[in-house]
Amino acid sequence: IDKREGARSLGDMKLINSFLKVMNKLNSLPLHPNVCRLNGAFSSSSKLYMSLELCGPRTLFSRLLKRDSPQAGVESSRIATGAMRAVMRQLAAAVCHLHDVADVCHRDIKPENVS
Repeated sequence: IDKREGARSLGDMKLINSFLKVMNKLNSLPLHPNVCRLNGAFSSSSKLYMSLELCGPRTLFSRLLKRDSPQAGVESSRIATGAMRAVMRQLAAAVCHLHDVADVCHRDIKPENVS
């Protein structure tokens, strides 16, 4: 994150510091297979660097786009009900872990943030 462009105000810096506190709190709790970990963070005078766990090569959003895209040359098809059921179970388990164990509310759950 470029501190000069991405966080121009004191409020933005407070938001970044709050995010880092939450991620550090999550790292101190028991692991959950569906919650991303913060490997580390450091900053220079103008930038903040965060190393997050690599969670997968594709997001749920990209999978939905690829599967439903007629440009893919494949007949349009949806993700199988069983596969989507598994994704939703994992997502629900991760959210329950955040709420019940970490006392954290995600605030930005969307297909782009699900791997």
